[in-house]
Amino acid sequence: MKKVDTGNMLITLTRSAVMLSLLMVIQYFRLPQLFTGTMVNALLLTSLIVINPYGALMIAFISPWLAFMFGILPQPLLPLIPFIMLGNSLYVLIFWLFFKKNNKPLSVISGIALASILKFLTLSSAVRIIGNLAPKIAQMMIFPQLITAVCGGMLFLLLLSKLVLISKK
Repeated sequence: MKKVDTGNMLITLTRSAVMLSLLMVIQYFRLPQLFTGTMVNALLLTSLIVINPYGALMIAFISPWLAFMFGILPQPLLPLIPFIMLGNSLYVLIFWLFFKKNNKPLSVISGIALASILKFLTLSSAVRIIGNLAPKIAQMMIFPQLITAVCGGMLFLLLLSKLVLISKK
């Protein structure tokens, strides 16, 4: 029988709880989309490093539900939640593929760019698929998503240098 490393599991669980708590705090304040979206996207990528890809995916799945519960995501966008989960997951996984293969600056920046574009395409396609959304509501899920994904990636890069320094101590 394989021995389970409970110490490592406890660390992973604790880190997941901290990242989920940060996600809740970010969304609780209901700040403008540019700020909240940027912070959430940075948190998704940071979760890859702090927890692992599975933990980051968990955060990616929970994020739109919290946004809905806190009223950030308006009621008419409820049908888009599965697409937001998919967009967040693509953002995390595409970036992770680039980062784990070669975490040199060009690869990391390319990962952020491609992940951001795929998230944007997923969400803008979802708006078309769902249809009949008020234009102002639909607009929230199109271009601002690209901006917040790129800005979140850039914020993550700033955090990454600090995370590397902390982990070396």
